[in-house]
Amino acid sequence: MLVGISEPALVDGLMNHARWMHGARHGVWERFFADGNRALQGKNTEIHFLPRAQSHAAASFLGRFGDGARIRVAASHLNGTTSIKTMLRLARRGATLEILAEPTIRRVSLKAERRLTAAGIPFRRVTHPESLPMHHKFVLVEQNGQRWVVFGSYNWSTLSFWINQEICAISSQPQLFEAFAERWEVLEAQN
Repeated sequence: MLVGISEPALVDGLMNHARWMHGARHGVWERFFADGNRALQGKNTEIHFLPRAQSHAAASFLGRFGDGARIRVAASHLNGTTSIKTMLRLARRGATLEILAEPTIRRVSLKAERRLTAAGIPFRRVTHPESLPMHHKFVLVEQNGQRWVVFGSYNWSTLSFWINQEICAISSQPQLFEAFAERWEVLEAQN
């Protein structure tokens, strides 16, 4: 999904980060650089850059939830120990979790699917009517009358967590949540 961001603090921060990315030398130590570990703060949206020394922004945010939370994950990639453990931890803490995933085994392994379904997590692979890849990366979170959407370029994969240049946004903006919730319904209706 394409999301327009117009809040000046976020736009300026994203532009500065893009300039930094294109001017910096990249390597395995990059996650320790201050620019990559500083979140951009908007009125009701924060943007995190990956890789970073701290834990993954989406996983950290989701770590706040458990009993009474409804969490819906649309994932084009879902593999790697940290990703699967994040989902399993949510289920153990009592969150109602649903996952819609890419149909290819390369992006979402059968092992990951088995571990999630064995934990009682509703999991379904989504196939586009024209056999196009499902490339969504968002999470809808609802608890105690509050709603958030987590989205960005990041995948739920080891490479995305620790190596790739990625963005993770967390927003409580109502219209943004509604737009992603509508997209969830479209995905859910696909066979």
